[in-house]
Amino acid sequence: MIREFLPDIVSIVIIVVIVVFVAVWQQMTLDVRPRAVMQAPVPAKTSATQPDRKSIFNLAVNDDALKQRNIFAETGSYIVTKKAAGSMAGESYTLLGILGAKERKAVIRDGQGVVTFCSAGKKLGGFVVARIDSTSVVLKSKTETKELRIFNVQYKPPKR
Repeated sequence: MIREFLPDIVSIVIIVVIVVFVAVWQQMTLDVRPRAVMQAPVPAKTSATQPDRKSIFNLAVNDDALKQRNIFAETGSYIVTKKAAGSMAGESYTLLGILGAKERKAVIRDGQGVVTFCSAGKKLGGFVVARIDSTSVVLKSKTETKELRIFNVQYKPPKR
């Protein structure tokens, strides 16, 4: 009977020896050098020049420099110069979507990455939104007309 359970008994004994060895090994110190004794931190003394907490939170923050800086613009300014604006011919627009059924609004992204919601008759750069269809928008200026399509896909009927 012992021969039948001998592999089980040996494996259990090996596991117990490993567990005991690991438990004892964690308590052993392998450092030859003595460890430094940690001392409790000494609280800093408050001086007469150090402000109290209430006065720290009542200080006014001067954030005028932050208000003048536009982190999203290439120039870092909210003022648009003629060079940054470009000409009307160079303006590029992308139609992202059409919203609504009765009163349609177009979602358009310009060349700078600014997304706007436009209804018919709204000015967009040098253009005016003339018409909004279910899949396209017509932009008109004094000299040119642009038609923006969703995904810019044109339907081609299959050949028969």
